[in-house]
Formats: sequence, structure tokens, C-alpha cells
Amino acid sequence: MASYQAEGISLVRSDNQARGTSLVTGKPVYAKVVRRYELEDEDEGEEVLGRAIVAAEAAGWVFDDGPPRESVFDARVTGASKSFDWGSARLILTVGPGTTEGDILLSVTLSE
Repeated sequence: MASYQAEGISLVRSDNQARGTSLVTGKPVYAKVVRRYELEDEDEGEEVLGRAIVAAEAAGWVFDDGPPRESVFDARVTGASKSFDWGSARLILTVGPGTTEGDILLSVTLSE
């Protein structure tokens, strides 16, 4: 899912964080993949979010109950979880003006 591509969006930025330990707190830092996309048509945010949800569900992600919620920055946010043999992962999809460097934010955090 972190390699998601779809009609109506273009990749703006890609970031990866390796699993490890925080040098500041000494606590575990989970591996994370973040992709930021830009909408080609700002009026299609809800449609693009809907297609991303369908694609994630087809890949085995289980979404939280209820519709996407509104964030403090007027963005639409929804989350999902998926279990693997080695542990679990959390997917967060965000669409709207509250995101930075793009209109769509896809974040996958791996946990054990």
C-alpha cells in the first residue's frame, strides 16, 4: 500500500524511517513509510480518498468503524490496521488542506 499510485494524484514526496531506538528518549521507534501526493483537481479529494480506501481494503487493510473524520485543519482522516506474520501495521490516509507538501498523505507505521 505504501507504493500506492492512482489516477488524479502525483507523488510529491516520499520518506522512510527505519526501526530503531530514539537517541533522546531511549524508547523504540517504529519503522514508518510516508508518501505525500498532490491532487490534480482539488475538488476530487473525497473521490480520491474513496478510491484509496477501496484499494487498501482489497490489499487486506481493515478500516476503523465510521466514516473518515475531520481533523483540526479541515482535512479528512481515516485509519486502518493489518496483521502480518511478524506483527502489525497501522495505515493513516489524510486528504485535505491540513496536509503539508501535497493534498494526500499516506502513512504506514509498522509495529510489533
